[in-house]
Amino acid sequence: MDIGVITGAHGIRGQVKIKSFTTNPSDIALYKPLLNAEGTKRYELRIDAATKNALVATLKGVKDRNTAETLRGTEFFVAKSSLPPPDDDEFYYEDLVGLEIRNAAGETLGKVTALQDFGAGDVIEIRHTNGTKEMYPFTLASFPEIFITEGYILADLPEIIEAKGEKE
Repeated sequence: MDIGVITGAHGIRGQVKIKSFTTNPSDIALYKPLLNAEGTKRYELRIDAATKNALVATLKGVKDRNTAETLRGTEFFVAKSSLPPPDDDEFYYEDLVGLEIRNAAGETLGKVTALQDFGAGDVIEIRHTNGTKEMYPFTLASFPEIFITEGYILADLPEIIEAKGEKE
């Protein structure tokens, strides 16, 4: 499960800036081991400071800015089994990808292909049954109930003003 990404270098001593995807950003340092996407490389980090938009951290073995710069875009992953189980009214984004989207009449509208947070709120991407992909604000009004074990999300989708969906 993806829990953070290196967004750049900080200073000249090899520190990096990290965007953490954990509820409490500094908790990223508590999860071990931190792995790359393939699970072949381990990272040990120490949080040195927190800014408004990022954590400043030291990675074991990184001693200079040039090395830190080469790590920009490196994502940190952990095994899902090392994460705490979500509460009854909580979920991990990963658990929603692939779920069907159904309306109140029980008709399938499509499937969840991704969930994102671009900073202005969560966004859900849906591939509709006609093949188009659309993004919607992931709000309680539009997605009032989630049934993970049953495999679907109940949706009251807003009317599309202008269709710009990409067909794949």
